Amino acid sequence: MTPADRDELTRLRKQVVEQEKDISFLKKSVGVLCGEPSVVERFELMAAECADTGISRMARLLGVSTSGYYDHKNRFTTTEMTSLRQRRRT
Repeated sequence: MTPADRDELTRLRKQVVEQEKDISFLKKSVGVLCGEPSVVERFELMAAECADTGISRMARLLGVSTSGYYDHKNRFTTTEMTSLRQRRRT
């Protein structure tokens, strides 16, 4: 086996591992993905699965942006008003 063949084999093995991760996530999310899930439902799925799967991977697979996910997360997890929000209210 030539060095080029080994490099190609290594690259392909990494690609298979990445695709297996995609398949694993999609299997877990089939309940949400049946039908036409809203963006909020997709973000909630991402929040539930973020311990096991990377945010960028899930965003790519679900067709949403990572920035949208983080905006949603920050919008709905912030319970206290920041000083900027308090100033805007007055």
